Parts: sequence; C-alpha cells; structure tokens
Amino acid sequence: RYRALAALLLWRVAPTVRAQGAAPTPASRASDDFESGSLASWQIQANGAGGWFVYTDGQTPPDQSKTDPFWPFEAADPPQGTFAAVSDMNGTGLFILYRDIVLDGRYNLTMNVYYVNEGRFTTEATLAESQVYRIDVMSPTAPLTTITRSDILATIFQGRPNDAARQVPTELTRDLSQWAGQTIRLRL
Repeated sequence: RYRALAALLLWRVAPTVRAQGAAPTPASRASDDFESGSLASWQIQANGAGGWFVYTDGQTPPDQSKTDPFWPFEAADPPQGTFAAVSDMNGTGLFILYRDIVLDGRYNLTMNVYYVNEGRFTTEATLAESQVYRIDVMSPTAPLTTITRSDILATIFQGRPNDAARQVPTELTRDLSQWAGQTIRLRL
C-alpha cells in the first residue's frame, strides 16, 4: 500500500490560438492546485477500499472509512496553499485520478509530487497487478489502465523498486508544448 500525493499547476509558455473542442477542459482554465477543496474537475476510477481525496492536514485522513487503521495517515501537509490531492486506501485496489485537457497553447506542467509507501514499488506488468505510482501524459483515446509505450506520451513520475519509502514534495516540470493544439490526458 502507498499514499500518492500531488499538487499541480499548468501554466502557459507562449500565447497561441485556442484549439476547438468542448468536452476536455482548455488548459487555460485547467490550472489546479486543488484549492477549490474538491476534485470536481477530475475523473476518478476507483476499484477497492479507497480512492482519491482532497486533504488539508497531513496527519488526518480525509475519509476515515477508507484509510488503513493499522497504518497511520502520515502525509506531507500540502506543499502550497491549503489543499492537495491524496490517494488513500484500506486494502488493495486500483485508484486512478485523471483529466483530459486541450492544450490551447504552449504549456508547462508543474507538479509537486510526493508519496508515503509501505513496501516497495514494483515493475508493473499491468497497473492492476502491481504496487505502482506513476503520473503520465497520455492519449485520451487509450485505455485508462494502459502502460503500452505507444499510448503514453510522457511519464512525469514513476516509482521504482529501489525508491525510498517516502518522497518529500518535489517539484517536477514538463514542457507540453509539443502537443499544443491537441487533447492530452493527465493520469495519476
């Protein structure tokens, strides 16, 4: 089991013409540091006893019924602002947080990524059969649980078997400009 945590922000690199498309959120309106206190702009696929939540206190689980009572909730306080997102669980499961975004210009993705891990990350055969924490930019038409290289445009973060049990909030940045004018899926 592990707790995956993130705070993120998309920001424009240079102005360009807005791409057409109504379903995904335009990147110019997709910046999200979770300060709304909600995951309403995100999609969640949860299979198991747990899920993704917004939290404020690194010592208090956001949903007591979905946290492991034998493993204390010890997460970093949000690295910026009041809120951050966390995946918490009470047993095994697959918990994916994702959002489709139209890159209506040139953008950088900046995220503070951190985790608390009980055990070791594995090299996955599939997302469902492994202890995995990864953040990918992927094709929005690809299956949500894919790890096929052709479906993943970029991997922002991936836990490795020899990684430490904890990672403090670490800022990661990725230039998304090569996909300007396209829709991408951000998957945690």
